[in-house]
Amino acid sequence: MAFEGEEFYFQVVVGVANFGQLLPHCRDYTQFLSELTRETFLGGLSGLDLASGKLPRPRVPSILRSLGDQHPTLLDDYSRRYPYRPCLIHSVVIIVQDRPCYNRASYERKQMVDWDNFAGDYDSVFLEDPLYKDTIERMVALIEDGDGKNILDLGCGTGILSERLIERFPDARITGVDPSGGMREVFAERFKDRKGVSVAEGSSLAVPAVDNHFDCMLSNLALHHVKPEQRGDCAAELARVLKPGGTLIYADLFCDVDGGPEDPERCRDLIEKQVSHALYCLDHGAFEMMVLLLRALPPTLRNDGEYLTTTEVWSEALNGAGFGDIEVVHVPPEEICVRIIHARLGI
Repeated sequence: MAFEGEEFYFQVVVGVANFGQLLPHCRDYTQFLSELTRETFLGGLSGLDLASGKLPRPRVPSILRSLGDQHPTLLDDYSRRYPYRPCLIHSVVIIVQDRPCYNRASYERKQMVDWDNFAGDYDSVFLEDPLYKDTIERMVALIEDGDGKNILDLGCGTGILSERLIERFPDARITGVDPSGGMREVFAERFKDRKGVSVAEGSSLAVPAVDNHFDCMLSNLALHHVKPEQRGDCAAELARVLKPGGTLIYADLFCDVDGGPEDPERCRDLIEKQVSHALYCLDHGAFEMMVLLLRALPPTLRNDGEYLTTTEVWSEALNGAGFGDIEVVHVPPEEICVRIIHARLGI
């Protein structure tokens, strides 16, 4: 199984055991050490034996003895023949898992944003946050007349925003678009008895709609996943499916400093805003949302799937795609930096 553009590692788990005992492959008894390339594993295995600095051949299973000779396929052979089987090297047990995994940063992000599995808990977590609910109310209030109109909910998730839209505009035709199958399933179940509401697979770079189809489009907490180099393409795609004169209402977490992952000023700005939001959730009884925000901080700092930027950067991208009359609405509390970009596509 391979994913284009991703670098894969073999995951190696080690644990300390008493001499002569095998350590069970159990989370309670093993400690994640690191994720290593095959070459690093083969070249550095002997370094795990701190006592001698060598690979102690007498205590290594015969199938592993040629590791010291850099056998090119042995690791694969061993993991296929003995999945999760521990081997004892002095007091260190090494367990080679029979599957590849992402590097640490990508693995953390994958665990954090497994939207398919998180779909069932999404509402209970996000609706704890008063700021989330307030933002949705402000987004819907920006629509002057939605009845009878085609409205796109881009990155619709489970349908919380669409539900509020249909409550205010019962005759609107709502289309939810989301890349997550789990989210779409919850959305479809939510509106299964509601005519005029549908959901489709797609993304901000590939909206499944003909040109000039929607009168209005809304997106909440979705476009910060668009890579910096793709923001222009995203803005062009939004302009493609929106009718001339149509409106865009885009809400998200923003920051005040744009820059690279290791820019100290940017890092400080992101930390202050994310922690402010987490503490806000803690103060309002939104514990799980607080935890989610704190888990999101490392990939946000690394620009790893979370690409927060300034409203100026997004406004420039939208302007380049033909949007004008751009207004930025500040959602309190100010220090968290939730903003709503309200724009109109030029005629």
